[in-house]
Amino acid sequence: MSVIKRMWATLACVAVAVAGPPASATQAGQAQAGTEGTVTVESIAVLPWNYVDGTEGARKTAKDFLTDILAKVRVDRISDVKTVAAWQEMNQTEFVPSKQMPTAAQMLRVGQKLGVDWVMAGSAAWHSRSVWVSLGPKTKSTCTVTVRIVDVKRQEVALDVAELKMDSTAKEDTLKALGTVFISGLFTMVSGGPKTPHEQRAASLGIAKALEPWLAQHLKAIKIDPNKK
Repeated sequence: MSVIKRMWATLACVAVAVAGPPASATQAGQAQAGTEGTVTVESIAVLPWNYVDGTEGARKTAKDFLTDILAKVRVDRISDVKTVAAWQEMNQTEFVPSKQMPTAAQMLRVGQKLGVDWVMAGSAAWHSRSVWVSLGPKTKSTCTVTVRIVDVKRQEVALDVAELKMDSTAKEDTLKALGTVFISGLFTMVSGGPKTPHEQRAASLGIAKALEPWLAQHLKAIKIDPNKK
């Protein structure tokens, strides 16, 4: 072997030793994923709400609507099991949904234990009645919503709404900051008796209206998708 060939062979061996064995497809994929960054979303712990009166369908709609609207503004809701467990550990008492709202300090301790950005507590109460219109009696339902949200990082109350009333005859455009298009797609009405659809609508509008200032801030933070048509 000539001197030049021996030099090239030596350099090739050194290069292999420095570079190490070739990366597998999995390792290459992981390296590429690491360079693309991770998805960062805020998280929230929601203490079980206190529901007073209302049909079973109305209560289910209130629960589902709250979950859906949080997902819409990209706030990740952790499980109720973890939330209640954190409450019991930090406040040394069982959590029982009631008319008496938990204090901001109690909610803050839960949030600090779980490491979330927000903690929410709330209640919804329904009242349905028949009202007379020109064509005869008509069902009208009112939902009274109370909600508090604590900002865990800033250690302050971000939202505190007490006994906001919304009736089933209100128009969706009362939610000006959120926009009718944003809200209307979340409304779901199911059968279950004459009161149920009215109570469902009142609950959805009431929850959205109570949360409106907090939701509006999160909507502003959502970037436009450049790939969207």
